[in-house]
Amino acid sequence: MDAPARTPSKNPGLQLYHDVLGLDDLHYGIWNGEDLTLDNLKAAQKRYTEYLLDWIGDEVKDVLDVGCGYGSISQALAERGFNAVGLTPDHDQKEAFERRTDLPCHLGKFQEFSPDRRFDLVLMSQSCHHVPLDKLFAVSQAVSPGGYLLVADYFLLKRDGTRGTRIGHLVDEFVAAAAAHEFRLLREADITEEVLPTLDFARDIVDNRVLPAIEIAHATALRKYPVLTRSLLWLLRSKISELSAKRRYVDRADFLEYKRYKRYLFQAPAAGG
Repeated sequence: MDAPARTPSKNPGLQLYHDVLGLDDLHYGIWNGEDLTLDNLKAAQKRYTEYLLDWIGDEVKDVLDVGCGYGSISQALAERGFNAVGLTPDHDQKEAFERRTDLPCHLGKFQEFSPDRRFDLVLMSQSCHHVPLDKLFAVSQAVSPGGYLLVADYFLLKRDGTRGTRIGHLVDEFVAAAAAHEFRLLREADITEEVLPTLDFARDIVDNRVLPAIEIAHATALRKYPVLTRSLLWLLRSKISELSAKRRYVDRADFLEYKRYKRYLFQAPAAGG
């Protein structure tokens, strides 16, 4: 597959997780009642990966890690003896993946990916919601006949036009699409309660660190440069409003109203099926 032309791919949120917080995982964590600390978040994310990989059977050898991020799950797959291959549309993630691992990594979107071979299992850890539903199961050439699709992601209970419901698949439509493409549901688990503390941790960071830091910087600048500061605030008003709106993305009650975090294991149709 020819590599797409390079475009800027810096994502401020992902940069924060990776460069500032030191997180190699870009997904939620599985919590067991621990305190909301950075070390416990890292342990929860590792637990998430372990529980996810526990659903992979011994017959699986070759795995495509869709939305592989910085390579933590692919590395865990390799450590368990699987032949892992990464796929990401992000140039910087691909470079980081290749620095961290000695595993192959393709650049591109799953819905545009044309693999030169098929995989026993396609894994989508919090990347499924980026793939259009009409493309997700139609791109079955990536999966061997009778192979598997393992998905862990949040799914929508409803879509009402609010910001938090614009991205993600409606859970009923997702399951129906899988059945329509003859992907057989083998296992299903709702892990919403186990992952919710990840949102609580993020909300704590925003409310008790990010926003107070902004307020302190604003007060200091206002004292020293009142006219300039007011002008900058006016120019940045949309960004400030956007930051405030994004706080709902890490709100536990809002998540529970609109979403569930699910794990699914499907089996692809057999050859000639």
